[in-house]
Amino acid sequence: MALITEFLDVGSVIPYLHSIMPLLRAIAIPIAVFIVFNFLLNLTKKGLLKKAKTKKQITNIELFQKVAKYSLVLMLVVVSTLSYIGSWTGIGISVGFLSVIIAWTLMRPLLGMVAWLTLVIKRPISIGDRIKIGDVKGDVEDITLTHIYVRETGALVHGSEDVSGSLAIVPNAFLFEQSITNYTDKDNYVLDEVSFTITYESDIDKASKIAMDIARKVLRKQIPGYVSKLYSRTYLHEEGVGIHVRFFAPAKELGQYTSDITHDLLHALKKTKKVKLCRSGIISANE
Repeated sequence: MALITEFLDVGSVIPYLHSIMPLLRAIAIPIAVFIVFNFLLNLTKKGLLKKAKTKKQITNIELFQKVAKYSLVLMLVVVSTLSYIGSWTGIGISVGFLSVIIAWTLMRPLLGMVAWLTLVIKRPISIGDRIKIGDVKGDVEDITLTHIYVRETGALVHGSEDVSGSLAIVPNAFLFEQSITNYTDKDNYVLDEVSFTITYESDIDKASKIAMDIARKVLRKQIPGYVSKLYSRTYLHEEGVGIHVRFFAPAKELGQYTSDITHDLLHALKKTKKVKLCRSGIISANE
C-alpha cells in the first residue's frame, strides 16, 4: 500500500514528466506538422492532377509531391533533433559521425537517391514513357526515391510490344550502370514496320503499292495525322526482294497496328498473281 501511495504521489510524478517533456515535444510537434502538411499536399496534388493534360505534367506533379514530402521529413528530423539536444555543436559532431557510417553502410541506397535527384532535375524519363533499362522494357508506372516501377511489355512472349501484366521494380542505382532508352521522349508514337519478302520474278512496284495502300488505310482509320509519315524501303535479300513498310503508331498499341496491317496485307497479296511471297513470308520488325 505504501508503494502505491508513493507511486501516485504527485510530487514524485511531476519531476518525471518534466524530464520526458522535451522528448515528447520533439516527437509530437513534428508528427502533427507532417500530418497537416501531408493532408494539404494531397489535396493540392489531386487538384493539379485534374488539370494535368500531358504525361510530363503528371510526372512533374508526382515528383513535386515526393520532393516536398521528403524535404519536409528531413527538415523535421533535423529540427526535432536540434530541439531535443539543444546544442548546435553536438548535432554537428553527431551528423559528421553518422555521415561516415552512412557512407560506408548505405552506399547503394544513397546512389539510388542521387539517381532519383538526376531524374528530378534532368527528366530523362517520365511516368507513362515506354523505356528500356538493361533487359527490362515497358511503361513507367511510378518513380520513387529508391526505385522505378516498370509495367513490362512482352515478358514471356518474346518480341511482343503488348503489356504483359508483370511489374519490374528497378533500383534507381541502375541508372548509373545500365543504358537507358526512352522510346516516347517527345510523344507517344514510335516507329515500327511490317516487312515481307517476294521472289525476284514478282512485280516489285505492285507489291510496294499494295503494302502502302493497306498501311495507309489502317492508319487513316485510326490515326489520320500520322499517315503522312508512312514510307517504304526495298532491300535485296538472298532469297528475294524485301519490302519494308514503316509507320509511326502509339507505343502502347503497337502490336495491334502491326497485326491489322499484316492481316489485311496478307489477304491483299493472295488476290494478285503478280506478286509471289517467298517461303519466309510476312514478318514483323518485332520478330
